[in-house]
Amino acid sequence: MKKIAILLLTATLAACATPSQVQGYRPANYAGAPMQISGEWNEVTGEVIIFVNGQPAAKGKVSTWTGDGGFSGEYQGYIISANCLTKYYAHKKQCSVSVNNELAATLMF
Repeated sequence: MKKIAILLLTATLAACATPSQVQGYRPANYAGAPMQISGEWNEVTGEVIIFVNGQPAAKGKVSTWTGDGGFSGEYQGYIISANCLTKYYAHKKQCSVSVNNELAATLMF
């Protein structure tokens, strides 16, 4: 019974992650295909993961009370940073994602 309860709790917490849409971004002097930037926001834990081309590039926690916070990471030598906040009037959460300090995407959750 205890194992079933743990499995149900794990499944519930995993289901609380809200994905964003995918946005393309091509840095200056970048000849390849656009980077595909997306994210996932866990409502329960406040953890946000930013993905570049499907790979985790930045991961951090935001305030579970306000939804605000910032964090950074790295993807193939590029610095990936995110500043997140909650837009209460729109009932949305938003992260502005930068690549090497240049705004690359605005993700809505």
